[in-house]
Amino acid sequence: AIEIERAFDLRMQKKQKDVATAEYKAVEINAQLEALHEEKSRHEEELRAQIVEAKQATRRVEAQAKQRAKATRDTKERAEKAAETTRAEVKELEKMQSDALRAEKSTCLKLRRDSAELGERCELLAREVEEEEVRRSTEQKMLDGVEADLEESRLEAEELI
Repeated sequence: AIEIERAFDLRMQKKQKDVATAEYKAVEINAQLEALHEEKSRHEEELRAQIVEAKQATRRVEAQAKQRAKATRDTKERAEKAAETTRAEVKELEKMQSDALRAEKSTCLKLRRDSAELGERCELLAREVEEEEVRRSTEQKMLDGVEADLEESRLEAEELI
């Protein structure tokens, strides 16, 4: 009976030791679990802060994009107005020049009938008029090129918008 009691006591001690070990491990696991929860909370706080920062950065970028788009639209409008004004001024100047050239040519032809000397001068002026028309034609081609460049810039500005 004493041996049975001793064996029973040994088993009880072993079970108590196993319970103590399990309790110690449970305390250790709980501490680790609590540390993980704290780390998770810190990570969540950091993520919230990053999300807030990302939203603010997004708002700033959107505001900058709106400002750039407005500046581009304003620049485009100013360029279009300047181009219209320039075209109108060029047409007015060309008309004035054309009227002046026609009047000069007409006067020259009338004077040719009256005087051979004046006729020679008129021929010279007629050549100058033709050269001027060639020059004006060249300028018109250049102006057409500038208008094409303006149109291309306008299309690029629209693409940027």
